[in-house]
Amino acid sequence: MNNEELTIEESNEILNTVKWLPLGTVVSLEGSEQKAMIIGRIQQDRNNPDVKFEYTAVLYPQGLVNPKENYMFNLSQVKRIYFLGFSNEENEIFEKQMDQYLEDNNIVYN
Repeated sequence: MNNEELTIEESNEILNTVKWLPLGTVVSLEGSEQKAMIIGRIQQDRNNPDVKFEYTAVLYPQGLVNPKENYMFNLSQVKRIYFLGFSNEENEIFEKQMDQYLEDNNIVYN
């Protein structure tokens, strides 16, 4: 089992080349040292449906402690990737569907 943490160089290379991070990816965000694990993509703020985010995450290693405490963010806020989640053909097909949904609905993230 490969549980090795990505190097900063590997993290930067991924951040400069990917459009979507797979579920299960562990990251840290700008302004925080706390790690978070991605559990969802294309999210909207329940208090303000006009505000949309690329990802939702839970704290790592704690996981889902309180269902009301998910953390939403965009790829541009990711400071570092520690672990890249699972991706296969199904994920690649879904990523294309997400791209099409965003295009069809004129949704643009920062």
